[in-house]
Amino acid sequence: MKTRLTIGIVTYNALFYNKLALMMIERFTNEPYEILVYDNGSTDGSREWFENQDVKLFRSLTTNDRSHGSALDYLVSQCKTPIFCALDADAFPVSENWLEPMNEIDDNVVLSGIGRGWGYTLKDYVHPSYLFGKTEFLINNSFQHRWPDVGPKYDTGELLTENADKCGHSVRMFKVTEVDFDRRFTPKPCDYAGLVWHVWWSSRKTVSPGLAGIEFESGYHEYCQELFRKKYNLDF
Repeated sequence: MKTRLTIGIVTYNALFYNKLALMMIERFTNEPYEILVYDNGSTDGSREWFENQDVKLFRSLTTNDRSHGSALDYLVSQCKTPIFCALDADAFPVSENWLEPMNEIDDNVVLSGIGRGWGYTLKDYVHPSYLFGKTEFLINNSFQHRWPDVGPKYDTGELLTENADKCGHSVRMFKVTEVDFDRRFTPKPCDYAGLVWHVWWSSRKTVSPGLAGIEFESGYHEYCQELFRKKYNLDF
């Protein structure tokens, strides 16, 4: 079967979630795929670990030399398949149906994935934490946001949905629910339509300069990782 899917992951010091994501992708993906990884200068052993995995690894020369959107654009430029999937470093499949949004892509639908109003300008848009897109469309557009001094602001990936509409294309959006695993912590992991889990910010905050100063309640990351170790019987 010809490979039609490339999964792109941008990461920085997220070794635990990188291991979990690759394990779950392999477990739940029933068609050929390739994985492209952009490591933004990790110092936690991620680079060395990825070098021994079945991925194509691109490494920054300095820490955080690219924004999340810029790194995704770079991975798209290296994509050789018709469909590109952006998956956050701390997001991972939890169902054999996790490719369902990809199957929505057709001659008219250029973006499909998780949708919610996290942005600045649009009520809803396809979020790059779990997004399938036509590679041709993504190459001719950009994941990067624009924050001009005057005019509308856009979140990373938000312009893609707007540009799809301007070009007369369609998008498909799937629902988000917050996982009530412990009321002490905010933000909480999200359940993407029962297809993917996303821990939120545990690694992406260090990829985007605008999020570099965000901190979380003491024990948040440890709690999440222990939860997944028990839930999925992990040995790492």
